[in-house]
Amino acid sequence: MATNPMHQFHVYRIGPEIKFGNYDISFTNASLFMVISATLISIFLFLS
Repeated sequence: MATNPMHQFHVYRIGPEIKFGNYDISFTNASLFMVISATLISIFLFLS
């Protein structure tokens, strides 16, 4: 068990840092899970 419970909510960058002007549009673990969720929901809806 982690000593800090907030550690589970830390957002990690996956791959290189991508900057667009002043905005950081890097791919993160949060965006990975959003893509996986959207894909699974879309597959479920298309097949039902």
